[in-house]
Amino acid sequence: MINYKKIVSLIIMVCLIFSTISFADPSEWAKTSYYSLRYEQLIDNSLTVDRLFQKNITREEFIEMLIKVYLEELRINIESVNYDDYFSDTDNPYIEYAYKMKIVNGVEEKKFLPYKNVTREEMAVMMKNVLNQLKLTNINYKESVFIDRYNISNWAVDAVDYCYDNSLINGVGNNTFKPKDNATREQAFKLIDNIYNRYNLKVAFNKDNPTNKLGNFLTYKGNETNLNIYKDNNELVIVSKGIAPFGENLNIKEDHYQIFRILESNENISFVAVDKVVEVINDLFNNVEKK
Repeated sequence: MINYKKIVSLIIMVCLIFSTISFADPSEWAKTSYYSLRYEQLIDNSLTVDRLFQKNITREEFIEMLIKVYLEELRINIESVNYDDYFSDTDNPYIEYAYKMKIVNGVEEKKFLPYKNVTREEMAVMMKNVLNQLKLTNINYKESVFIDRYNISNWAVDAVDYCYDNSLINGVGNNTFKPKDNATREQAFKLIDNIYNRYNLKVAFNKDNPTNKLGNFLTYKGNETNLNIYKDNNELVIVSKGIAPFGENLNIKEDHYQIFRILESNENISFVAVDKVVEVINDLFNNVEKK
């Protein structure tokens, strides 16, 4: 016989546990990049579900984001590409395709070490290799002047120089690069977003005034956005219709980069301005909800 009382008690206990979890936001300097890449559908849910943005990012996680940039720019679907099963320690199609396109090499013979944390110099090499394949690199760039430049591996010096001179990757303070250090998830988001901004790879919104063609703003890359948009007394009204993850305060933070892109394309409003408004709205809503 099913003991429904125990089942209900267990459900209540699980709900209480989840309700006490504190979900973090990305650091202030990484917020724009995080929401931008979420909006461009480049960040896998596995990188965000635990909200640990300061956690180190792995070689697999970083190259997967990079290859998504590459495929998106060439309008290629990962399901349609051909590749060889070269690596013995992964069957990730993004990694195998990256090897085929000479964007990555193995760490050992036929091994990629996908779960190993990626280093800063490895990221620079992967980034430059992707840009080479997209024919976006140039041959005129200066040597970096990091005081620890001698610590950069020979195979990575050229890529570090290029990425630094093109403002894709910066030092970590005191004119050092620390090539062997690992990077966090949010640092990786920033680097990928730097590529998007430097080479203007972001998909443009329809520039028509949304008060005339609201339907164009309800879909993005063929997918319905999480927003409702309509006109009221000749004013543009943008409404979030999303539901927050279980255990997290209901908010519109996952929508506000969409809002920013809409307003930016029509009103030239900054992300910071939208971010502040979203913060105020969230505070007001959560205070009312708690009461």
